[in-house]
Amino acid sequence: MKYSGSWPLVASTDYIGSKARTSTAKGASATVTFRGNRIAWLSQKGPSGGVARIYLDGKLKATIDLYAPTKQVKQVVYQKAWTAVATRTMRVVVVGGRPGKNKLTVDQFFSVR
Repeated sequence: MKYSGSWPLVASTDYIGSKARTSTAKGASATVTFRGNRIAWLSQKGPSGGVARIYLDGKLKATIDLYAPTKQVKQVVYQKAWTAVATRTMRVVVVGGRPGKNKLTVDQFFSVR
């Protein structure tokens, strides 16, 4: 896992393993390289949730809005499957959101072979 920009470690029972990385810094990114045919990003949604762009192997695949009126923890917010196992890279980039609503959380990335 590689982080670019500000991603402080936050401790809470809301996260798998009781810790996660969060960012509100526009342009900050979290990148995971994996070998498999499935990937899932586990995060949380809530009143301060922001917008993220998802890149797979360098190509923009989705824009995800993590805003929700109430806090929702341990949510699969993005997933992708392929037919073949290969080495791939997934990058999550903080886009921002609305004022005060721009937080992204990387709780876990899960990959499967």
